[in-house]
Amino acid sequence: MDKVDIIVIGAGVVGLAVGAAIADKDKELYILEKEEIYGQGTSSRNSEVIHAGIYYPSGSLKAKLCVKANPMIYDICEKYKVPYKKCGKLIVANDETEVKQLEGIIKHATSIGARDLEMIDKDRIHELEPNVCADAAILSPSTGILDAHGLMNHFHREARRIAEFDPLVLDTEVMGIDRTKEGYLLRMMSGGEPFEIISSVVINSAGLYSDRIAQMVGIDIDKEGYRMHWSKGEYYSLTGKPPALMLIYPPPPQDAASLGIHSVPDLTGRLRFGPNAYYEAAEEIVAYLQRE
Repeated sequence: MDKVDIIVIGAGVVGLAVGAAIADKDKELYILEKEEIYGQGTSSRNSEVIHAGIYYPSGSLKAKLCVKANPMIYDICEKYKVPYKKCGKLIVANDETEVKQLEGIIKHATSIGARDLEMIDKDRIHELEPNVCADAAILSPSTGILDAHGLMNHFHREARRIAEFDPLVLDTEVMGIDRTKEGYLLRMMSGGEPFEIISSVVINSAGLYSDRIAQMVGIDIDKEGYRMHWSKGEYYSLTGKPPALMLIYPPPPQDAASLGIHSVPDLTGRLRFGPNAYYEAAEEIVAYLQRE
């Protein structure tokens, strides 16, 4: 049976970035993706926003990585010609309660290291976005948008260049993982055929399916807090000239299910509104997985 050094499960933006970061011509690395094209999950169904690290809990890994990665992403885009735009973001308030909410947000964001945030008044808002009416706003100039597929293409090219071969293996789904004395035995379906391989290291970047991969190696996903709870959202596209060029957000809803319906420009000049957010019932998720 074949044995390799490293297997990365999942070829979304995280899996491809991990692959690019650890690729080594002296190590046998493979990035497994169950779809026929990489980046077909969450990586291609989001706002494509470069966040500044405003909302994440203090001390959390998300907060640390987002604040650290914000300037790094712009550097990558600039160096490797990944399309992006540092358009900036406004979080707007329209009454005294919402203004107080913004004050709490900016205090928290500053405490976790978010950069360049500023509270601005209605006159400044009007200067930046004449069609936005609000009493106050948080201005985040380091928030922007990028081409998510362009970023994934870059990471794929880097992994290929460093490894000196293409480590990406498409149409390959991991069905089970067993620990052995030699490493991790992965049981897969590849191109419709069963296949097994042993890897010394396995990295779980399976996105919405990451909890299933964790279960395969014996992790109690409920005890460890790894169980995924799927939330669905929809966007609506505006035709015609966009009324705003920046990202415009409301204060986050109190239920914390989302960041609220916001305006999302993209690099083509289109403006979207969304996403809404609602959790899928467990039985609907089970039915979806069974269809898979």
